[in-house]
Amino acid sequence: MSHRFRGEALFALERFEESIMAFRHAEQLGGQGTEEVFFWRALAHANCGRFEKAEAILREFIRSPNAAHHMVEKCNDAIQHFKKTY
Repeated sequence: MSHRFRGEALFALERFEESIMAFRHAEQLGGQGTEEVFFWRALAHANCGRFEKAEAILREFIRSPNAAHHMVEKCNDAIQHFKKTY
């Protein structure tokens, strides 16, 4: 879980490229507390101006069979926001 916290701290400091790496590492390790790390990684990509990459990450989650309904809604809202931006 420390990689997730590292990613969140780097995100808050607007060090998005570094936060992406930390979030990716947290996703690879998995475990409790990492279920929504993909979302943070997508937001970090969006903050770097890579809206299509961010959207692709979110759409991949939406297609997954275990996608929780509340997170699907959150992803769709983010995608709509991205589309207004690019």
